[in-house]
Amino acid sequence: MRERLKHIVGSRESMRGQLLRGSFGSAGIKAFYVLLQFAIGIILARMLGPEALGIYAFTMALVQLLVIGAQCGFPTFLVRGVAVSRAQDAYSDLKRLLFGSGQIVLIVSLLLLAAGIIGMWNFDDNFKGISPTVMLIGLLLVPLLALTATGAGAIRGLGHVIEGQIPSEVVRPFLFLLLLLAFYASGITLNPERALLVHGFAALAALLLAGFILLQRLPTSVRQATAADTSYTELLRQSFPFLLLAGAQVLNYQTDVLMLGFLATPVDVGQYRVSVEFSSGVGAVLVAISTAIAPMLAKLHAKGDLDGLQSVMINAHRLGLIIIILFSSIFFLYGEAVISFFFGDAYLPALGPLMVLLLGRIFYAINVHSGVALSMFGFAWIAMSLTGTSVALNVMMNLILVPVYGTVGAAIATSVTMVLTTTAGQVWLWRHYGRGFSAVSRKEFIG
Repeated sequence: MRERLKHIVGSRESMRGQLLRGSFGSAGIKAFYVLLQFAIGIILARMLGPEALGIYAFTMALVQLLVIGAQCGFPTFLVRGVAVSRAQDAYSDLKRLLFGSGQIVLIVSLLLLAAGIIGMWNFDDNFKGISPTVMLIGLLLVPLLALTATGAGAIRGLGHVIEGQIPSEVVRPFLFLLLLLAFYASGITLNPERALLVHGFAALAALLLAGFILLQRLPTSVRQATAADTSYTELLRQSFPFLLLAGAQVLNYQTDVLMLGFLATPVDVGQYRVSVEFSSGVGAVLVAISTAIAPMLAKLHAKGDLDGLQSVMINAHRLGLIIIILFSSIFFLYGEAVISFFFGDAYLPALGPLMVLLLGRIFYAINVHSGVALSMFGFAWIAMSLTGTSVALNVMMNLILVPVYGTVGAAIATSVTMVLTTTAGQVWLWRHYGRGFSAVSRKEFIG
């Protein structure tokens, strides 16, 4: 039985073994992360109420956009760049990537923080419910989150996929949850300012841990190597497509919340946040698989192993699709009871947009990894162009649908654009390589 299981799973060096171990390890972390986020969401919703939760969610959506700018695309760029440098034994270049990217992210983060503080002098009091104090605390999160994500990208590029996720997806939400529970147990009133401040303490701990893991996992050959000459301009040029791609992806993900924040009320944003929590929780398995296969895709593409790439992509898509359908069916059958039990009747309006988002996730899962594949194959510009087009379409659809259909309109816009983007990416890959990489493709040469 042990030998049979070992044959099914594969060795640690085999593609099957790496995919299964990486996927299930990442899935385990994602599952824990989803549970933590779910618990955090419940506490925030219950302690803040729909209106204050909407203010918090809108502020965090703005912060995430600034974080993407501060990252300069390096978290994703480092996954590919470090993995390729390792495959080619280019240790000097690898060291240059690590030091140069870290310095750039730190400088840009501080510049954005300073610009945000200066801009607050012209910030209208209580704009969309966001006070200057709320915005200031949110700005302090920017360098913490940007540096943590950059370190995590480097760790994953070194081949430690699971450890690269621990700071942001285990430590930060776990500490955030503990601190929120302490507030709840002590009877201290929670408001958006305090919620963001607590988030900041958890983010600082995650940053320190990410730095420690990176130093521990850095190979001796890299430590001993002399870093190649660092050209910040060249590094920024190489990471720029990833910056645009990451920015477009986050903007696409946050467009519905941002548009609701501008076009609707904080109460609508707070209720919609609950539907996003459930939808994101179900879709976390797709992120887990994508995180696990990203370094593998970069290595296989660098070696020209198209058969291996096709096998990994198709298996990853099919695995994710099956899991998404199973989890979504629970909410299709018992969604109203689940929302009422965990969040209360005040959040029942979240059911409509939740159904739309889950249906979109199912179709999205068929081609979901086309974006990460384009990035890992060296076509980040293509992925950025597709995602940028999706953002523009998402904004236009939100402008049309939100005033008429409210939160359901935001969910429709998000779902449609997600599916169109990944489908377009899959079509581009098929035409370029003559192979199908989606969940419905056959594992054979097509062109």
